[in-house]
Amino acid sequence: MRALALYVGRLRRSRLRSDFHKRIAGRVAEVYRGGWIVDVGCGPGLLGERIASLLPQARIVGVDVDPRMAQITRRETRADVVLATSASLPFQTGSADVVVSSASVKDWGDRLGGLREIRRILRREGVGLVFEFVTAGPEAAPEGFRRRYGLVSDTRLMGAISARFQ
Repeated sequence: MRALALYVGRLRRSRLRSDFHKRIAGRVAEVYRGGWIVDVGCGPGLLGERIASLLPQARIVGVDVDPRMAQITRRETRADVVLATSASLPFQTGSADVVVSSASVKDWGDRLGGLREIRRILRREGVGLVFEFVTAGPEAAPEGFRRRYGLVSDTRLMGAISARFQ
C-alpha cells in the first residue's frame, strides 16, 4: 500500500497531470448540459475533483478496475465510484450525459470494447471525451513542453490527443 500512496502522491503533485486535468475539465464544462458524468479509469479521482470544482451541481461517477484506487476515490472525493472494466460498464444503455476518460486507454485490456461501451452508455445527445497522451510521432514534442515540464519531457508523454463522439 505504501507504493500506491507514493504513486498517488506523485500524481497529485504532478504539474503535467494538473494542467492536463484542467484542460479536460474545461472541455467537460463546455459540453455539459446537466445530468451525470462518468469518468472511466478514474484512478484516485483527480479529474473528477477538477470537474466538480467547475460543475458543483454535477453528479460524477468514477469507474476503475483497481479496488485500491476506488477506495482512495471514495475516501478523498465526493464522487461515487464503481469497480468495473472499461469494456463492461455497469450502466444502462443511454444513461450518461458525458463520459470522459483521461490517460487510461493505454491500460484497457480491450480498447475497442471500452470505446463501444462509452458509446453505448451515452444518451442520444451525450458527449464522450477520451484523452490520452501522445508518446510517438510529430505531436509528441510540442514547442515549449520541455521548458514547462523539465525532465518529465524525457518520458515522451509530451502531448495529448482527444476524441469526441456523439
